[in-house]
Amino acid sequence: MELRKAQETGGGTLLISLPKRWAERNNIHKGSLLSIEERADGYLILGSSYEPEKAGELAIKYPSSMIIREITEGYLLGYDSLVIQANKRISPVDRERIRQTVRRFIGLEIMEEDASRMVIQCLLEPSSLLLDKILRREHIISSSMHQDALTSVVEKDMHLARVVGERDEEVDRLYFLIVRVLRSAVQNPSLAEKLRISPIDCLDYRLAAKSMETIGDCSTDIAEVAIRMARTEMPPKIRETLLELNRTVSEVHGKAFDALIGKNIKLADAATEERRKSLTLLRELDRATAQQCSELIPFLSSLISNISKISDAAGDIADLVPVTG
Repeated sequence: MELRKAQETGGGTLLISLPKRWAERNNIHKGSLLSIEERADGYLILGSSYEPEKAGELAIKYPSSMIIREITEGYLLGYDSLVIQANKRISPVDRERIRQTVRRFIGLEIMEEDASRMVIQCLLEPSSLLLDKILRREHIISSSMHQDALTSVVEKDMHLARVVGERDEEVDRLYFLIVRVLRSAVQNPSLAEKLRISPIDCLDYRLAAKSMETIGDCSTDIAEVAIRMARTEMPPKIRETLLELNRTVSEVHGKAFDALIGKNIKLADAATEERRKSLTLLRELDRATAQQCSELIPFLSSLISNISKISDAAGDIADLVPVTG
């Protein structure tokens, strides 16, 4: 960090000199126009240009064995336009793969297309997005997924189990959108200011979004277990423990998320306490599993593993809440 004293002119205006090396690197000279933005935390953001930001364009050469990854990376890095250009033709198989990939991301649309070229654009305006609402939407879906997944196991509801798997795609779409917005905010301080999020918020929200995406994945695994064990009888005691686990883990997730959004350390502590209860119930279930028939043990072991991961992921969200708000 470099410290500089403010100087006062005769008219009362305060002046401060710019670092010479920074000015040279950015071609700043007498008469250059600079942009200045004030942040809520008291910092000033000094830009080397006043020009409006231009939409980024990513050129993707075809054929490419990494084309799906390149589209994904372009979206997550905040590019507004992805142009796929081929020397000859884009094959029908790859064209369909590209379409399927585009559907995975909120806001992406194929705007132009011919035999050798595809133009994909993101139609979202980041500054108009309400990040808290997107996070809450991901929370609501992932929370309902793990509740319904365990319910499908206990009640042998195959329809409910299949619905859980279908909702995982929506959680993934929201997760990718959150990552895109947060990366754009980190690279563009003025966007972060408009979204009213600090650098620490960007980090915390990114970790929270990943935790909820993990909860969605584990819930899908639990739903798959429910389908596989549809004809396997479950002892009443095991069923009761699973129902109690369902309630407890739901409390962990709900309180942890509300604590993060509200920066409420008391609610975070309550989530941590519920997590301890879930760990106790998981140990009880683990001991009971050892006494079951060999047919049931693999199913219960998978359930224990995934429920434990969900509890840990929800607890990780609570751990992001600062001690002082």
